[in-house]
Amino acid sequence: MQGKLGTPQDHVKASRPRSESTRSPSTLHAGSGNSWVLFLRHTTMAAVTAAIVFGFWSTRMEWTADMRLWRAIGDAAIVLLFAALALGPAAKLSARVGKALPWRRPLGIWAALTALTHSVLIIDGWAQWSVRRFLGFEFVPQLGLEARLEPGFGLANLIGLVAVIWMIVLLATSSDRAVHFLGSTS
Repeated sequence: MQGKLGTPQDHVKASRPRSESTRSPSTLHAGSGNSWVLFLRHTTMAAVTAAIVFGFWSTRMEWTADMRLWRAIGDAAIVLLFAALALGPAAKLSARVGKALPWRRPLGIWAALTALTHSVLIIDGWAQWSVRRFLGFEFVPQLGLEARLEPGFGLANLIGLVAVIWMIVLLATSSDRAVHFLGSTS
């Protein structure tokens, strides 16, 4: 009989911080600590992202190459974001889909990276770091001044900029270290 002290395992559990002893493997990022699994997941996501970009890119052959690439990357970011957001609720409806939950974080990371790439390409390549051009103003030679040619274009770009800022915040908090710091329920 061990008495009040219990087994040696009880001492180990009691000496652990509460967060470490109460976390189940399902609450941690699947593959956490296994860099090979993470590498394979992210390599797979890079290939999937490239395939989605190529799929969108190949549907707009009449556009200029740069415009086609910018749009294809933006469209791929939306698809990846939709997949990452839909995976959680879909897993509640189907146990088979639940097996894909470990892919939710890589999907979200690649959605954010793809959206950030799209934003940088638009700001640098199309708007050329001009706020007025980013808001949809173009120089019209017939008028001799700048005018907004497409009324909703500037608003769409502003909404996209806000969205990519939020995605950067989510990207910054998607590591195991950030999840541990913030807590798994935040």
